[in-house]
Amino acid sequence: MAHTHLVFYSGKIIETTVTYRASLVDDWVRHIRSMYEGQNILVGLDLDYIPESIASFVSNPNITFVGVEVEETITKLRNEYGLCCINTADIRALAKRRFPLSVRGKPGLKAIANQLVELHMRKPKHICKRNWESRVLDKEQIEHACVDAYAIYRIGHKLLKEM
Repeated sequence: MAHTHLVFYSGKIIETTVTYRASLVDDWVRHIRSMYEGQNILVGLDLDYIPESIASFVSNPNITFVGVEVEETITKLRNEYGLCCINTADIRALAKRRFPLSVRGKPGLKAIANQLVELHMRKPKHICKRNWESRVLDKEQIEHACVDAYAIYRIGHKLLKEM
């Protein structure tokens, strides 16, 4: 079963698919690989189950996984699923190196997005405190996760591709 959601944010329409079917994930991986053959791409994933196609996808040297403190996520993938991600980039650390005067302390995603790519994110506590381990996420959680992923992508793109 899969549900496609259109999330409207910052003048963009972001399409996201939520599924627990490995065959749909396999199709997505094939599609992404064919679209970006040989190119370096940035990817963010949120998974509970790891199909084989994802295992080979995350170990591709042309793919960079970006996030705030992304090493924690990568360590979890390695320890819990035996996955090896070759390229990672912590956007907080990169932002602090590239913009030492404007990015100070330990800013979160919301602050980094606002400063570097002028995205204004809402982080309502009632959504952040929900059960993110649930098998079924509600619409607000899906939108929140999608906006986070989009912001991380935009920041990663600016720091890794535009500079």
